[in-house]
Amino acid sequence: MDSNEAQLVAWVRWETVAERMSLELAPPAGDEWDQRPRDLKAAVQVARAALDEIEAAYGLSKERP
Repeated sequence: MDSNEAQLVAWVRWETVAERMSLELAPPAGDEWDQRPRDLKAAVQVARAALDEIEAAYGLSKERP
């Protein structure tokens, strides 16, 4: 996969992950918060993986300041 294709795939994956996070974090429609099934932990893990993919696709260093 060339770098442009890797960047496109990373972007599409991020868009999907962002949508999932927005659904996980959105207030429930007419339900109580504790009545809504949520898997926020899994959504965060997928988001971290997507960010790693973006870093790799753009050749960014994994070192954090």
